[in-house]
Amino acid sequence: MHAAFDEELGRPIAIKLVRSDRMSERQQQRLLQEARSMARISSPHVVEVFDAGVHDDRVFIAMALVDGPTLDHWCRRPGRTVDEVLAMFVGAGRGLATAHRAELVHRDFKPSNVLVGPDGLARVTDFGLAVAAVRTTTSRATTRPSRAGTAAYMSPEQHAGKELDERTDQYSFCVALREALTGPAEPTKDWRAPDGRIPGRVHAALRRGLEREPGRRFPHMGPLLEQIDPRRSRRPRAVVVGLGAAILGAGLWALGGDRAPTRCEAGRAAVDAEWNDSRMASLRSDFVATGTEGADAAAERTRQRLDRWLEAWQLGWDQACAAPATDDDRRGRRLDCLDQRRRQLSAFMSRLVTPDADLVARAAAAAASLPPPAECLDAGLEGSIPPLPEHKLAEAVALRDELAQVHADDLAGRVTPGLERAQALVVRAQALAYPPLLAEAQFRLGRLHERAGDYAAARPALEDAYYLATESGQGRLAADAATMMVTVLGIRLQLPDETQPWIGHAMAAAERLADPRRHAAALVARAGVLAQRGELGPARADYQRALALQREAYGRHHPTVAATLNNLGTVAAADGDPSVAREALDEAVTALSLTYGPAHPSVAGALSNLGAVESHLGRTEDAIEHLERARRSTTSSLGPRHPTLAPVLANLGRMRLAQGEAAAARALFEQALQIRRDALGPEHPAVAYAYVHLADAQRASGEPDAAAEHYRRALAILTGSEGGQGWRAGYARGGLGFIALDWGDARAALEHFDAALAAFGNAAPVADREQFEQGRARAQQQLEDPPQPDSPGADTRMRADGSSR
Repeated sequence: MHAAFDEELGRPIAIKLVRSDRMSERQQQRLLQEARSMARISSPHVVEVFDAGVHDDRVFIAMALVDGPTLDHWCRRPGRTVDEVLAMFVGAGRGLATAHRAELVHRDFKPSNVLVGPDGLARVTDFGLAVAAVRTTTSRATTRPSRAGTAAYMSPEQHAGKELDERTDQYSFCVALREALTGPAEPTKDWRAPDGRIPGRVHAALRRGLEREPGRRFPHMGPLLEQIDPRRSRRPRAVVVGLGAAILGAGLWALGGDRAPTRCEAGRAAVDAEWNDSRMASLRSDFVATGTEGADAAAERTRQRLDRWLEAWQLGWDQACAAPATDDDRRGRRLDCLDQRRRQLSAFMSRLVTPDADLVARAAAAAASLPPPAECLDAGLEGSIPPLPEHKLAEAVALRDELAQVHADDLAGRVTPGLERAQALVVRAQALAYPPLLAEAQFRLGRLHERAGDYAAARPALEDAYYLATESGQGRLAADAATMMVTVLGIRLQLPDETQPWIGHAMAAAERLADPRRHAAALVARAGVLAQRGELGPARADYQRALALQREAYGRHHPTVAATLNNLGTVAAADGDPSVAREALDEAVTALSLTYGPAHPSVAGALSNLGAVESHLGRTEDAIEHLERARRSTTSSLGPRHPTLAPVLANLGRMRLAQGEAAAARALFEQALQIRRDALGPEHPAVAYAYVHLADAQRASGEPDAAAEHYRRALAILTGSEGGQGWRAGYARGGLGFIALDWGDARAALEHFDAALAAFGNAAPVADREQFEQGRARAQQQLEDPPQPDSPGADTRMRADGSSR
């Protein structure tokens, strides 16, 4: 290699000059091939070639002079940092990417074939083995088989003499980068590790780029370079404001190469990096490593859900990108929405990297709960969200990413860290003073409070979310917040009068959107409130309508469908239709077990309800088996004080009482009472139900005075209960009627039974009304023909709860 000054170019050049008589014809052709290949590439990251040929029996290549070391020598200099090494390799990778776009495969990429100039740019050189790729029917550029290359950097397909393409160079590139960061397979004395920690995303990128099967590597250099670029975390992003739940979307970000990719190209590459064969294999191994029973099956269910979601995302992205340029505004909003969906996927995937047993169990259901990409293409996509002032963009982008992290915590069941994030997020969103972002932050906070069982704290957050979303034109978020308010007020806190306006808000918001998923969710929430009021027929009708919508939208075995089946089964049982109830609950248990695994709390709730139905059908052993399993799994997953354990304990206590095990039943009822008092306060209707249960056990144990006191406490709470809850006071009245019979006071018993039946009206289950009618008949008979007083513990099976919601 000789240096010379070219007068025409006005700068130094390098000349590779070889006597032709010292080279074979094949070597000459290779040297000229190198020149021709390099001349085809126009990139600051590939050494520029000006001329080549044969002159005076010498083969020559005239190229740009790069007065600097090779990349391997550059890396070995003291004090190099990880970021510096990564940045230099990104430059070299861009040179390779440009060659690939020119349909060339380098075949011999290694650090000694990269020069680092005084301007700090890496330039790929020595294209002597490069070959022109041939387009195949798959549209991927490939070369004919060849084993040429440097053995230490060659890909498996090169060693095997198989067909090559751009992913072959990708493998060699990753070998070189791994060597620069972690040392060669046989370290030399002068090798120096760069200063700093290697980011996890770089390790993940290297694992993928070094896959033995080319199909498991990145599809091209772009997404690989994006993942290793040290500027990735601090690169500014353009922001577009719009869309309901997805307020902000990221703009373009470079994927490598010298031609900036279009937004559509960048999006496709980014989502491919989120979920691929390598990530699937890692997911499976990470799940199995937890030692959780059924982890392999859980990984497969999760994979199937993610595959379906990504297929829908890619279809939506392609459709949005195909929109005519004349509709730029709508096209941009759709891409913003889909990009935010991708970020939610990315945040969720980051939780799957470090799973525990609970996440293994819930991962498939969580994947099924990712917001559907198809929503982003809806014709009614919100477009009235106010614009964000430019000076607030940077903070808005940061908050948008944090919202995705909170959402991921919610999906993954990480309630405590999610609450901490959400609380801090609300404070920052309030400071930003941008209502659309604050609306979603409040919604996330409210959801997580509800998940934690803190219903009183969930209420104001969800209320704020609804009104902010409504004012900001976020129709979907407004519908979600209103529907959750129905659940919190009407089912968790049991304040039906306050719930009624929220039912109207939820139904109206869902109908405006013409969204079957949200319409079904609103119907389910309303049905729950109707069931609490004892309006079982209308509740069943709502559940049936919701079930039809959900099966159409989600498929038959989706966890959302299973949850509605569970509720339908509970209401059918209370409505005196145990065979329909058992069929629905059986299907719910099966579907929930397939989604979550057999030990998850969601399965426990359905099992508890199924156990109650089995007891009414006389299947005592099956009922107890289901209830005990529900208690074990709920306690193991959520702890011994979580509110969802209370109805499981109540159902199990009633079964024990029916078997004559009054002491065991009493212990279960006392535990349920304490949980409900702690979670809901002393005046909550559910606390009154617990008093009735405990009084039933005390009466069966021969403690009528204590039982009467607890019946009276329940009566005081339920008589003053709001909006339709008063009918449940009939259980306490009926209990006092049976105690009066035990004491031989038939007149007082008759008054209590009459009051109980009047309170019930048509709201109580048929079996419970029949029980009190029988008690009334006994009281009437005693008045007409006074018998000997009945002994304490006369048969009574009152069901103040009736459900395990």
